[in-house]
Amino acid sequence: MKTINLHRIIIAVIVLLTSTFAFGRDVIRASKSFYSYEKDYSNIAPLYSNGTKNIEKAKKIVVMNATGVPDYSDAFNEAKEILANFIELDFPLRVKIEIGNSNMFDEVFGTESVLAITTVQYVLNNFEKRNYYSSEWNSDGNDVFFPQALANRIYKGDTDTISDDMTISLNPEFAEYWHIGEASLIQDYQYDLTSIILRELITGCGFGSSLHTVNNNLSYMIDANGSSYPVLFDTKIKNSSNQWFANTLNSTTNLLNFLEDKQIYYKDNGKLWNDLEFNIINGVSNITKNSLSKTYKDNENPAIPSSFDIMSASFGTGMAIRNVTSMTQSILCDLGWEKALVTGNNREVGINSSSDILNPNTNYTFTAQTTGYNLNSSNYNLTLIQKDGTYYDLNSGQNNVFNVNYSNFPNYDWERDPDTGCILGFVSFTGQTTNNLYLRGIKDVKLPLAPRNAKISATKSVNSNSMSAKINYKADGATSYIVNYFAYGESAQFSIPINNKDEVCYVLNGLNPNKKYGISVKALNNYGNIYSETITVGEDFVSQLSLVLTKVGTTLKYRFKLGTEYVTNLNVTSVKILDIYGNLITTVNAGINETFSISSLTTGMYILSVDVENYTTYSKTFLK
Repeated sequence: MKTINLHRIIIAVIVLLTSTFAFGRDVIRASKSFYSYEKDYSNIAPLYSNGTKNIEKAKKIVVMNATGVPDYSDAFNEAKEILANFIELDFPLRVKIEIGNSNMFDEVFGTESVLAITTVQYVLNNFEKRNYYSSEWNSDGNDVFFPQALANRIYKGDTDTISDDMTISLNPEFAEYWHIGEASLIQDYQYDLTSIILRELITGCGFGSSLHTVNNNLSYMIDANGSSYPVLFDTKIKNSSNQWFANTLNSTTNLLNFLEDKQIYYKDNGKLWNDLEFNIINGVSNITKNSLSKTYKDNENPAIPSSFDIMSASFGTGMAIRNVTSMTQSILCDLGWEKALVTGNNREVGINSSSDILNPNTNYTFTAQTTGYNLNSSNYNLTLIQKDGTYYDLNSGQNNVFNVNYSNFPNYDWERDPDTGCILGFVSFTGQTTNNLYLRGIKDVKLPLAPRNAKISATKSVNSNSMSAKINYKADGATSYIVNYFAYGESAQFSIPINNKDEVCYVLNGLNPNKKYGISVKALNNYGNIYSETITVGEDFVSQLSLVLTKVGTTLKYRFKLGTEYVTNLNVTSVKILDIYGNLITTVNAGINETFSISSLTTGMYILSVDVENYTTYSKTFLK
């Protein structure tokens, strides 16, 4: 299977971005969709492989979960944490994962089942040419489409602020067969969702050719602006006859000649899958050139099944391959995920700071390491990141001293550090020397901020004589929660600490189905807290709650009774005395079980009317 997309927030040097457009051509953009489907050729035994994780670096892979199903987040997070250990993430990635429309997956490749479709965004390598800080990227002058995620890393900025780097569309027809959880617990009929996403993230990083079919004819390159361009991966492929794929004329005849009866490689070592290696004339599937040979295992451990490569052609049920083996690592490295980003006249410099944590109303100084350079100009920028991948420029200019004023801080949906709740951002530096060298640097920072936008909802479930309430809750920046609840009419209140920051629901069990409950959530981090609104679940026991009057002489008092018990934990909003026609006679300033005088009333029949918050109006007649 092989095509899923990661939606990682791209952290970039945004300083002077608007001015760079004036110095070169507009960026040429295009996209290509990769089909990911089951193709189990080898009938291999179930594989369970757990990869090394890097939780800290994975924060720069921002997944926009458009599935609407929180239970999938565990698979998303694990996949990005594995990938983060094998690629250089000095500039974040922006990935969108969604449940696709069933109509998207109608195309069938023989007996193969489409599991996902990944749409990868590409930008032409002129993203470097439009940047006056850079020299020409290609020494031979050939134009090549770069995967947007990689282009952003090279450019050290967002080459396309409109579209995500990749979009992964999962086939909803397979949802009941997805495995989420420990690798070793996968069943032989299940597809490991973590493995699927990991494969597709790698595809979105550039592991994939532009080879495709058009009306049963073979073609490659991507069309844009009236021209066609190969993708970066195309330029790395050669066959066993020592022919380079990117030098092949774009026609069915020439492409068949390149593929048929040939072994194909990523450069000289990574053997790629080729449907036509054995002259299989029934067509070229989507895995041709987009995956490793089905026989490949890690050379370091060739006899160990668990070293089966995540990008191998064979992928089916019962396989949980959560690892990136040496072959795929070397390909990612060669594509550009580990190489230095210093090109042409660019120079990367470090940034020193008095602190990486920017507390409110405190001055912090950032200083670029420019010793030995004579600067004509310099600029510093403090940028914060929102969850949708957009940036908010908090400070910009020549001043390298930043002070964060929290009194008017925007109430946006910020990207937060999951461990601390801090807002994620970065300080960037750009400068130009007297001899026309262009200096750039970036430093990650965090801004402490109490949780915001606490939300809560609940649904009840009644079984026999018991009731449960499933509570869904979330607050931006929270690292822990406290669930508070009480039964109306009772003085006791209960609190349940939830220390798991990733919790999105909690079930209250053993509730009385004949009672009404108020429930709220307190969201906390190290910098403050916030309360949600109080919501109610359960029966509105209006019909079971009764108003009781006690008259002694010319005094009167009222109470409420539920069954045999008196209820005091009610909020009375008004008490009125009415005539028998409902006309107001007077108002009474008395709470529950408080005595008040009726001596001023004339002899006759009256109505005592008591309004109770969250309930209704209770009435009872009495005689004076």
